[in-house]
Amino acid sequence: MRRVTVSMALMVVLAGTVFCGCEKPQKAAPSPSPYKIEEELLGLFHEPVQPPVVSKDGCHFAYVTRKGDKELVVVDGREGPECDAIGRWNLRFSPDGRRVAYAARKGDKWLVVVDTPSPKGSGEGGGKPAREYDDIGQGTPIFSPDGERLAYLAEKGDKWLVVVDGKPGLEYDGIGEGTLIFSPDGKRLGYLAKKGNKWLVVVDAQEGPEYDRIIGDRLTFRVDGVLEYLAIKKAGKKKTLYRVKHVPAAK
Repeated sequence: MRRVTVSMALMVVLAGTVFCGCEKPQKAAPSPSPYKIEEELLGLFHEPVQPPVVSKDGCHFAYVTRKGDKELVVVDGREGPECDAIGRWNLRFSPDGRRVAYAARKGDKWLVVVDTPSPKGSGEGGGKPAREYDDIGQGTPIFSPDGERLAYLAEKGDKWLVVVDGKPGLEYDGIGEGTLIFSPDGKRLGYLAKKGNKWLVVVDAQEGPEYDRIIGDRLTFRVDGVLEYLAIKKAGKKKTLYRVKHVPAAK
């Protein structure tokens, strides 16, 4: 009997050890940090023709919608002027969010509308149309990096020109699509233009040399304001490659 008692006692001790091991409390996983949801009323929303765009600072929104057989742009809930059509994919805010611009058609003419978002509740209407042209170039208007300047391509008869801050520039047989660009400080503007069967780069209304081909479909300003590119001249079967720089006079 004594041996049995000892054995039973040993079993109880072992069992207790096993159960204690199984019941060892596990360390709880840390709960995720709480976060706050902020909701802001931006204004009335009509069914859009294009997806809405939001300014970089997130304070303003705009989109194209339809009213009857007309199209218009709504900025911060305010309706702009009614037009026969709004250019696709060219609605954009300036980098500082203070202005929004887009191409619009009235009748058979196109123009650029510039709008200034107003303080909420002011009730100010928006939309200041510029002069009319036969067409507005794809991918324009564009704003300078500081948001102070506006430029776009426009078709006038069988010619194309660049309009900068409302002022039309020289007319050309064509302007390279996607080549219109401001310098990083917004003070200079360049683009690729076609004159007859020759190509040239124009910077601040000053024409560069004419070439048979300018390499690349985009222009780029360096940080110091210099615009640089490669160009080719042909003489019979001979082709000559040039490295061209448009250097500001101060440099």
